[in-house]
Amino acid sequence: MNSRDYKKWIEPADGLLVTYTSNEKLRQKRKYYIPNTVYAYWAGEAGPKGKWYVGWDPSVSYLNKLGFKVIDIDHRTGDKRFLQGILAHAASGKTLHGLYFWGHGYSPYPSSGLTSPTGDPVVMYSEINLVYRMALGLVFACDTNSGKNVLFSNAPGGIWNGYSGTLVPLFKFFHVRHWIKSGDQGTK
Repeated sequence: MNSRDYKKWIEPADGLLVTYTSNEKLRQKRKYYIPNTVYAYWAGEAGPKGKWYVGWDPSVSYLNKLGFKVIDIDHRTGDKRFLQGILAHAASGKTLHGLYFWGHGYSPYPSSGLTSPTGDPVVMYSEINLVYRMALGLVFACDTNSGKNVLFSNAPGGIWNGYSGTLVPLFKFFHVRHWIKSGDQGTK
């Protein structure tokens, strides 16, 4: 997470005011909560076959094993919750750590957001206003780097994977372990 924005995302367990600045250490023997929820949002093609092809379930399991609380949402099975609202709500509640997304970039390019295979807009970059930006972004869709400045905190140690052009996932297994290792971002 971006330390300059700590007041937006850190939560002391005792409910007292946070006095931490980026130039001083957190008080010892005080417990803090930090955002730990990663939203795994499938809006990709081919349903279960598409998930199998890109290693969706093993990647979600891997994120769980790293210590993240992962909320797995499948847009195609009728769960059409607008991802934009989900992310904004989680950030306002100081739980949002990141996003793992498979789907589509919005046409025309450069992409103005993320969509489902049927064109349902799930995140529109000009309309989303997160309280703080995420530390983890693994977004697999055409032209996903166009939303990087809106979604990603760009803090030291932050992880982002996106594409500036057209994503054609041939001949590569896109497992999350290729981008986030054990120990990254304070994981186990």
